Amino acid sequence: MKILNVNAPFFTKLNFKGRAEDSFFAEMAKGIFSQKNDSFEKEATVDDDFTSTLKNLKIPNEESEFFVLLGAYERDRQYHNLEHLRNMLTNLNAYEDLTRQRIKNRDIFKLAIYYHDFVNGESNDVEKSANAAIKLLQKSKGKYASNNAALLKKLILATGHTKDLSNASFEEKLISDLDMAVLASTPEEYKDYTNKVRKEYKDKNYSSSEFDKGRSLFLAKMLDTGHIFYTPFFQLNYETKARDNIKQELESLKARITD
Repeated sequence: MKILNVNAPFFTKLNFKGRAEDSFFAEMAKGIFSQKNDSFEKEATVDDDFTSTLKNLKIPNEESEFFVLLGAYERDRQYHNLEHLRNMLTNLNAYEDLTRQRIKNRDIFKLAIYYHDFVNGESNDVEKSANAAIKLLQKSKGKYASNNAALLKKLILATGHTKDLSNASFEEKLISDLDMAVLASTPEEYKDYTNKVRKEYKDKNYSSSEFDKGRSLFLAKMLDTGHIFYTPFFQLNYETKARDNIKQELESLKARITD
């Protein structure tokens, strides 16, 4: 289901409860957990739409804040858009469903997902996104800002993928893995992802050669690390596939650079 161009009233009501069988976890999970399709549906859970998250955090004017979020993610976004957020949130629910593990500080975790690409394609964009999220959290009428601002920032900074998270918290590792899950997608989905990323950054006035060199350095650095994913669930099921996809993309980039 595409939500990039839906109207605002629909998106404010859109829930991200999902079914695990609708996510990319499903095929693997059926083999590992030997469960029937019907058992993948989550039982009653809280709404996961943006406005409900703000209500849970006692942040007022949730409708107005939604339009701020919408404006950021519809601005020249080919990949880092609302669909990317939807995929992360759906897969978060699927992860909880399949591992029977509920995320702590769930509303803060979801707010980090919503805001992790709030600023995109600028210098220090991840840190700017974190600062924007903290500014929003500080509007809370509860104690969420004083108690969770540091956590919110750590979660968003974890999606920068520039630091080793081996000694980070489980929540930092998981949000990083959810953000990078596309790297382990099918060849067709991976190609679509790379095309969208390429177009997105070319739209931000990067030349083809600049993008190819920067992307190559990023991917090569990722392969040089001990692992791409940090949580056991992702390492076990998606590390090898992600590395295969990255190696193939690097070969294509090297061919373009040398031509």
